Amino acid sequence: MQNLKRLALCIALSIAFVSACGSTRAETLQGGVGVVDKQFQAGQTYQEPEQRITGFYVIPPWFAGVFQRDQLERQTIFGKITSKNKHVVRHGHQTDLRGNIWHARVEPWLHTTEQPKEFDHYITTQEPILVTPQKVIMHYRGLLVIERKKDGKIKRTYQVDETHVFTPSFSVAHVDIENSLMYDERGRFILKQSPSSYDDRRIQPYSDLDADDTFDYKAAFVRFLSRQ
Repeated sequence: MQNLKRLALCIALSIAFVSACGSTRAETLQGGVGVVDKQFQAGQTYQEPEQRITGFYVIPPWFAGVFQRDQLERQTIFGKITSKNKHVVRHGHQTDLRGNIWHARVEPWLHTTEQPKEFDHYITTQEPILVTPQKVIMHYRGLLVIERKKDGKIKRTYQVDETHVFTPSFSVAHVDIENSLMYDERGRFILKQSPSSYDDRRIQPYSDLDADDTFDYKAAFVRFLSRQ
């Protein structure tokens, strides 16, 4: 998402309920988007929030492993737009005695993409709406924080609400982004983005991850199972 503001304005042209590209009219989302916490507002120094494991859920084998995304494709009235959007993500942390692969549900979910002069930090909830052998649907709701590289200050913050539909396709997980909404840091509606998609290419097969610098997944998984 290079030069997000300009791209957002172009995307807005393809959305029926946005009246004009330069419109400044804003609406408040019904049902819960409010003012962003002060620590994530423009002008503040960016600091990552603390995370915690809130549970585990089973995922299908094709969804497990380490995946890399290189680009994002978006459909607009001008045709397909492809932008650089690189990141690496892991799905799956522990395996039970039956061979089921379990993914740790970490809140908030953090994901960062690097731009030439900025970092785009996604700080969201990650709710599995549907997990089947053929499809995984995830709902993400939270913040997109734009941090300037030169001084670590927050340039702007958006509130985002997206649904990602993952389906298997050879050695990749194909992802369609549905119902992608954006709001400003005051909770005012900006736009609904046009349909987009990306491919997560598996770069490492799945293996258990017992611990990393942040969490002891094995211990958390044992505690989780003991409560079931």
